[in-house]
Amino acid sequence: MPQPTDGVWQLYGTLGCHLCDEAAQLLRYAQAVTRFDWRVLDIADLPDAQMLALADKIPVLATPRGILCYPFTLPEIVQHAGG
Repeated sequence: MPQPTDGVWQLYGTLGCHLCDEAAQLLRYAQAVTRFDWRVLDIADLPDAQMLALADKIPVLATPRGILCYPFTLPEIVQHAGG
């Protein structure tokens, strides 16, 4: 899974994934204390090999500093943001 090169974090998930929704909420909470941009990427839109590699791991957060696999915590997110 490639790390973002444009500085925008990538949250890999899929529609209807309640853990993905929880991860997105954690990212919103983290933005209250540190600054970063992020986007959601649906694994259904990825090439088959990537989709299959992530299917049992989502949500997965890719940041310029590395990859966080769920469950990740608010402090871990803030640390990846440099806070």
